[in-house]
Amino acid sequence: MKEIKKYLLKNFELVFVLIIPLSVIVITCFLPHKIAFLNFYYLPILVAGYFLGKKASVTGSILCILVVAIVALISPHSFYMTRDNMHLALHLTTWGSFLLLAGIIVGTLQEKLSEEYQHTNHLNEELQKSKKKLEKTNSELGASNRILEKKAKELEENKKTIESMKDKMEATLYSTMDSTVAKLVIQGRLRNEKKSIGILFSDLVGFTTFSEENKPEIVIEKLNKFLELMEPVIENYRGHIDKYTGDGIMCEFGAPVDYDNHALLAVLSGIKMQDKLHKSDLPWKMRIGIGSGPTITGMLGLKKRSYTAIGDVVNVASRLEKICKPGKIFIDEETYQAVKEFIDTERVRSLGRRRNEDQLIFERIKENEAILKIDPRDINVLFDTGKMHLELKEVTMALEYFEAALDLDPDNTEVKLLYADANFQKDKYEKIEIKGKKRRISVYEVIGIKDIMQDRKKIPEEFYKKYRQLEEQIEIPEDIMLPVEALDGTIGHSKMVAIISYAIADSLGLSEQEKKNILIAGFLEDIGKQIIPHYLLNRRGGLTETEVKEVEKHSLESTKILKLMGYDSKEILAIVVHHHEMYNGKGYPFKKKGEEIPMGARITGVADSYSALTSLRPYRDGWEQKAALDEIRKGAIEGKFDPQVSEALVKLMY
Repeated sequence: MKEIKKYLLKNFELVFVLIIPLSVIVITCFLPHKIAFLNFYYLPILVAGYFLGKKASVTGSILCILVVAIVALISPHSFYMTRDNMHLALHLTTWGSFLLLAGIIVGTLQEKLSEEYQHTNHLNEELQKSKKKLEKTNSELGASNRILEKKAKELEENKKTIESMKDKMEATLYSTMDSTVAKLVIQGRLRNEKKSIGILFSDLVGFTTFSEENKPEIVIEKLNKFLELMEPVIENYRGHIDKYTGDGIMCEFGAPVDYDNHALLAVLSGIKMQDKLHKSDLPWKMRIGIGSGPTITGMLGLKKRSYTAIGDVVNVASRLEKICKPGKIFIDEETYQAVKEFIDTERVRSLGRRRNEDQLIFERIKENEAILKIDPRDINVLFDTGKMHLELKEVTMALEYFEAALDLDPDNTEVKLLYADANFQKDKYEKIEIKGKKRRISVYEVIGIKDIMQDRKKIPEEFYKKYRQLEEQIEIPEDIMLPVEALDGTIGHSKMVAIISYAIADSLGLSEQEKKNILIAGFLEDIGKQIIPHYLLNRRGGLTETEVKEVEKHSLESTKILKLMGYDSKEILAIVVHHHEMYNGKGYPFKKKGEEIPMGARITGVADSYSALTSLRPYRDGWEQKAALDEIRKGAIEGKFDPQVSEALVKLMY
């Protein structure tokens, strides 16, 4: 059966040609009712059109039509037509036309289907080829992936090894040098350069005797305890520990990272180092010498390298430490000029300790100063006071009084002679001879940090008397804010803002709890300044939009730091985050305005502005009190400040 089917499919066209004439002959010659069987011819024509195409179906149609037409001509009666021959011809013509049309249509469709089939078959073949190629490629990719995975594992292992080596290297660097220097070395950003910095030398008095009288393990234990106390203080004030010289320390401030207030950072660090040692149970006192000026900084050494500074100022700082009194800090002239606004000092004289008789002279000077407050033009008192300062070897003070006397009486010969003598002896009495220096230098002893509340240019006497006890209520350690204030030279700003804010709140009748919250918030609100890039803090010119946004981040940063410190009071945090908002809605960080701003934030904002205006900044002098208050009033009119709060401040300061 399969063989017959295969033969028929292979020779279908021949079979079709044989079947068509045979069926036509049988139908037309032997079957009655030929009209009824005319529709039969559609079957072979449709089959021919489907399997053989349009040409075969049309040919078959024409053949069928010719045969039927011939039979109809020869024997029209064989169709059993009741009508005439014309009707038969019309009938056959219609039939033939439809038969031919059917052949054409089916054949055309078959050809199109055949073309589509061949095209599809071709695409299928291409698809199969592509599939085989894809399978081959996938196989190759699989092999490549396995190789890559192996390489990736090797790279990951290598990376871990490198990271481990890097961590060990960093750990080694951090253990042998300052972390900032180590980081800059790793990043390749450390360079040799000439810059103005502060240098601090410290040394323990009595350490040599202690080390001779005690066992080595005790000496090392005590020395490590000493260094454990000193290192955090130095780091807190951005100092770089250059080296330990036995019981001594050498530090740089302003290197390797630049800080404009490097001299102030060095002096504050020295004060806190002395304070730490004084409060400890260690059996020593310490000498500290600080110098400021140009040095060459960079990495020294070939195999064993260290970051250090060299230059004349290093020698000066070292010599100052050598001549310093135990428990004291000596600084040079350049350091003094940089810190005199914030630090109380006393000029060191070359004659050693004061005599007992000096106390009598001090009392006479105070009496004369009281007279001069009443009559500052009393030439005899001016001259007498100048002579007493000259007797104490305080030549600079003596010269000031002699100059005032000469302004009143330029021809006074006695004053002229003493004025000339004082100028001649100034270096001898007020400057110190330092080994390695050809000329004597001015040396100052650091007494302590100035109390900003004692500055009568900012704080009136009546205000101070009424609110000075508030300093005791600020139970926050000074070391929390002092390093932050040192960066931009705003020493005492936090205390001043806190006390003024409390006073304003008190004058406005706020509750005790509200006043306490305002006191704490006013003191801590700028703690987030430590995230501001240091080069922006003392910028003398304007800031770009990007830089302004950097500065404005500190309000939010302050709240984050306070939360870490354990402050969870919503009222305090709200004051801190909003203290730079403006009453007209143009402040930051949230553009709040009017009553939307907490009252505490409106108060500390005004106090902050007053303190900033009246304080010295690297880019301007401090404003006079009246000018600052006028500016606050102007700000209230323009909508920057709450008018009620601004007016309360003005009343307190007048």
